[in-house]
Amino acid sequence: MALVKIKNALSLLRLHAFDTTTEAGRSKERYRRVMLASIASVSAKIVLMLAGLITIPITLHYLGEERFGFWMAANTLLVFMRFADFGIGSGLVNAITEADGRDDRETVRRYASSGFFMLAGIGVIVFIAATIALLFLPMAQWMGVSELAQREVTLTLFILFGYFAVRMPISVVQRLQLGHQEIFRWSVFEMVGAVMGLFMLLLAVYLQAGLPILVFMVTGAPLLAQLTNATDYYLRARPELSPHFGNFSLESAKSLMTAGSIFLLLHILALFAYTIDNILIANFLGAAAVAPFAVVQRVFQFLRMGRLILTPLWPAFGEAAAREDDAWVRKTLVRAITASCIFTLLLVIPLSLFGRQVIQFWINDKVYIKPTLLYGFCCWAIVNAYTSSVSVYLNCGKLYAKQLWFFAPACISSFILKYWLMADYGAQGAIWATVIGFGTFYIIPSAIMIRHEVWPKSIGTVPSKS
Repeated sequence: MALVKIKNALSLLRLHAFDTTTEAGRSKERYRRVMLASIASVSAKIVLMLAGLITIPITLHYLGEERFGFWMAANTLLVFMRFADFGIGSGLVNAITEADGRDDRETVRRYASSGFFMLAGIGVIVFIAATIALLFLPMAQWMGVSELAQREVTLTLFILFGYFAVRMPISVVQRLQLGHQEIFRWSVFEMVGAVMGLFMLLLAVYLQAGLPILVFMVTGAPLLAQLTNATDYYLRARPELSPHFGNFSLESAKSLMTAGSIFLLLHILALFAYTIDNILIANFLGAAAVAPFAVVQRVFQFLRMGRLILTPLWPAFGEAAAREDDAWVRKTLVRAITASCIFTLLLVIPLSLFGRQVIQFWINDKVYIKPTLLYGFCCWAIVNAYTSSVSVYLNCGKLYAKQLWFFAPACISSFILKYWLMADYGAQGAIWATVIGFGTFYIIPSAIMIRHEVWPKSIGTVPSKS
């Protein structure tokens, strides 16, 4: 039976599409695109991780600790600046999948152009504001660099802000490709950009380039790769979605802002729930307490690759829901939750048994890893396997706003519990607070919502669809 399922799954891996005029064909085509996207996303992540392992020691040796630290801090700033899209990108994905499910190409064109010009405008505004800040504020002093390095800071930040401004409208292509279940195209160009960036880094080191030129070359290469992807997408793959101001719609823009505000709130809540644990620990317990927590956290980061496999299901769920193919949604959601939890459990069991010894050997016993800290991350990995699977479905259609009713309490309670548990149990209290918060306020309420939204439509009211 297992071999038959594997054979059937492998039969979906092909470059040409299935016939989508039938329900069975649409089902196969969704699975085909999900599999291609998952393989491409995981491959791109591996390439990016390998490129990072190679570039970090090279840049650290070439730039020195101070300039390298500044570059890392500047990159962290760019991560936080992603909130500047106000969730419009995520709202665009939902709008595209819903319209695609109705075969409403005119609506897709309006959303595509509206999203492009909105994000382009945001990119320009952020760039102008950042430029003014660079001219009139002591940004270099705030970054804590020496007088010698300050000469390069302003120009480097200017380049990074320019990179952000250009990438903002290009990211619309990523959202369009995700919405049309073609995200594997973006991942392929992402891999090409990572390889190009590594080559540019080696070239900059060989030429003894300064920090601004090095940053321009390293960030410019991936940007060029995605610009090539966007050009190919607009001129060859889907020319009908090329941005035209005549297709800009105030109604579509308002809809994107409304949906975007919900996604922005979800991202902010997630940030405080489990993204800034290291900062909270450093602030509450001191920087030394961060070390064991960060080491174990780094080990468990590879489990996040499961999220890359699940993400392509987001538009597939949205398109299927728009076509009222509830049987496919139910079947695929159960498969996703089951596979994600089993896969995570198979990895967590050996980590819980031997992970501490492996980590201590890896770091040469420089910090002491408490067993309860490791067990906390093991429990969170299992909880996160469920929440990640469920959130991919809840993000689509009309449910993205409803999930705030239990996602917000889970995040807020986790954040509050962190301080309480850290006071009694140290850094490990942070991860156990997340486990308790989401285990209490997310798992059961989300299961009830899914049962209410999916099962009644699929059992006894709608004919079974394959």
